[in-house]
Amino acid sequence: MTRPLDGIRVLDLGRLIAGPFVGQMLGDMGAEVIKIEHKGQGDIARHINPPFALDKDGNKTGESALSLAMNRNKLSLELDISTPAGQEVMKKLAAEADILVENMRTGTLKRYGLDYEALRQINPGLIFCSISGYGQTGPYSKRSAKDSSLQAMSGLMSMTGDADGEPMKAGYPVADVTAGMYATMAILGALRHREVQDGAGQFIDIGLLDCQIAALGHRNQAYFLTGKAPRRNGNVPPNTAMARQFECADEWMMISADADNEFPVFCQAIGHPELNEDPRFSTQGARVTNIAALLEIMNPIIRSRTSAEWIRILSDARIICAPIYSIAQVFEDPHVQERGATTTVQHDQLGEIRLLSNPIRYSETPLTGYRASPPLGRDTQMVLEKVLELSQPEIDALRDGGAI
Repeated sequence: MTRPLDGIRVLDLGRLIAGPFVGQMLGDMGAEVIKIEHKGQGDIARHINPPFALDKDGNKTGESALSLAMNRNKLSLELDISTPAGQEVMKKLAAEADILVENMRTGTLKRYGLDYEALRQINPGLIFCSISGYGQTGPYSKRSAKDSSLQAMSGLMSMTGDADGEPMKAGYPVADVTAGMYATMAILGALRHREVQDGAGQFIDIGLLDCQIAALGHRNQAYFLTGKAPRRNGNVPPNTAMARQFECADEWMMISADADNEFPVFCQAIGHPELNEDPRFSTQGARVTNIAALLEIMNPIIRSRTSAEWIRILSDARIICAPIYSIAQVFEDPHVQERGATTTVQHDQLGEIRLLSNPIRYSETPLTGYRASPPLGRDTQMVLEKVLELSQPEIDALRDGGAI
């Protein structure tokens, strides 16, 4: 069965998260993704943070959760691009590729003669996507960055956390993943442009800071309209009262019943219609003003039942609500299981492992046939033989010279 990007070849020079995420998305869509990894070391993501996977015999492998999560559906080619021979291999690969994705330090590929201007002379149709912390231009373009520093500088941390607490970052690398999503969209747009413009490739400059600022969307627009910067409100949106977390008899849940057409229905569902008739709570503005009094009444009511009981009662009344799950509970939920959030694959060293599935659901070109992230250098021989059609003596010379 075909997938949307069958026949497209990608060179993935990504490291850690943002770049590899893009390569993985394109691989999920059917592209042949060749992950170019530094000889002998590989992507730093393989080694940077525990937990590390164990092999079939229980031995440590050096394969991290991060690496496994960002590199499915790829081939792995070990290559030292700092050597002249390695650079020649990269140029030959670029001549056969449709897309190149990289998130190295700005200027690294130019130093090796492998930047966009050099490679477009070899392949004018190449789509070259560079991802960096601050983009390719501007006074900060040479600065190092991490996801946390970009969550900080984008304004995201200033509006995340309790109202009287410290700024907080999100619980996952949101700046990296957001940039990866923008980069994937940009590449798909560039493929369409190439299709209608006689095969012309182009350069794509993706800055994580740019992407995270853009992702704040309506919060930034509110600032443009009012001149007032959004502030931290914990889990409660501004100017609301009944869109918040509540503690049940067993665990926590979120309830959203703040609008004036929702609150009466909510009160009826919980068996206390008189609350909506109380002038302190009868309008959204009144509920915000009298939030302390409202919570003093609401908290013991919600604590009287379990989360599952309230989910059933409130869902039947069409009130928005959800349990606050641990990660373990997420994957035990029957809806999550029915939607196919995970898949199992065979890994060369680890045996059968569980991976996340791509959440895109195409009707005509489903994203199926997942392959586990490859061990370092597993496909070096095959890529050189099949893609570049090198002879065995030529491959041996590369190996003897230290390029592979």
